[in-house]
Amino acid sequence: MFIAKHRIKRSKSFFYQLILVMTFFLSLVTDWYEILLFSLTGTLLIFFLDKLGKGIVLRELIAFHSCFICLVMPWVGYRLYTIENPLARMWMRYMPVSESTYFSFVLPAVAGFAVALCWPVRHGDIDDEGEYMYKYIARMKMVLDSKPQTGMHILGIGLIASLITPFLPTSLQFIWNLLAWSSFAGILYIFFTHRFKHRILILITFVGLILEQAVHQGMFTIVAYMGITIFSFLFLNKRASLWKKLSMFIVSAFLLILIQSIKSNFRTLTWNQNYSGNKTALFVDLLSRKLDDGVFSLFNAASFFPLYYRANQGFNIGLVMRRFPAVEDFDNGNKLALDVAAAIIPRFLWPDKPKAGGKYNMKYFTGYNIQGYSTNV
Repeated sequence: MFIAKHRIKRSKSFFYQLILVMTFFLSLVTDWYEILLFSLTGTLLIFFLDKLGKGIVLRELIAFHSCFICLVMPWVGYRLYTIENPLARMWMRYMPVSESTYFSFVLPAVAGFAVALCWPVRHGDIDDEGEYMYKYIARMKMVLDSKPQTGMHILGIGLIASLITPFLPTSLQFIWNLLAWSSFAGILYIFFTHRFKHRILILITFVGLILEQAVHQGMFTIVAYMGITIFSFLFLNKRASLWKKLSMFIVSAFLLILIQSIKSNFRTLTWNQNYSGNKTALFVDLLSRKLDDGVFSLFNAASFFPLYYRANQGFNIGLVMRRFPAVEDFDNGNKLALDVAAAIIPRFLWPDKPKAGGKYNMKYFTGYNIQGYSTNV
């Protein structure tokens, strides 16, 4: 029975990988861009949902996310938010290069990235899903049960760091942010420590604090990304049909679209108009108003534009493609070497290194000076 299940799992994984490889090669020799981009995105979605509960799906999620922001959203731009669209024209968010120019480069790049990232991780009986993963988690639980307070210590350090970080010099904030984000690792330690009392209560309280902080700051990115990451671990060894997992995905995607649709108004009220009331109540009120307009109102051109604006990484890629090599010669990777060094070396050792937020990169790669917001290539 185990051997049969193992063979089925291997054959399904091979089938998914075969589609990814075929998509990559077809994207090099054909112009079937629309068919291939949706084939790639759909395959990665099913791949991710099928593996959810059986293993850690971070690689598949990264690949799917790349498809969404670099292929699907640009496709929406070419179909809906062209230069004739008033919103795209006003905010200058129509795609800056032709559709064939863009997809002939980005589709093979993303498809190749997905193939490499999602290639099966197996060596002998070592696997990143299935029985090996379940046994690995079981061994981990035994270790954690012998040290039940470890997760709480990590969580405490993370929460203290999150309170201290805003008051530190910019050069030290990144290091302390890493300590603050370690609280998510602490939550996983607590979740897998069965001997830890009141662990469910602590988990619920932590989620509440993160949501409250996100609403207070008007920053929801960490909720989306870390929520997806943590859920990948919490769902391990949970049995659910593909349709149930697909339904969960649709509901989650709907909630993200809903939050994105009101985020701009919420930030305007709380950041620019010095709103002095209860921000959580304001957030809930904006959500209820949007839902009163009907679910389908989220998908008209005006309501969907904030999500398109935020999630279309292809726009930045198009700006780079328009600049290199027509305006600037290729630099043969010299700037990338600087980026790698800047990511490794702390600011207190390199005070004048390029700042985060994309200003340096956007100026260099696109010729744009950005002020008052962050974006990057």
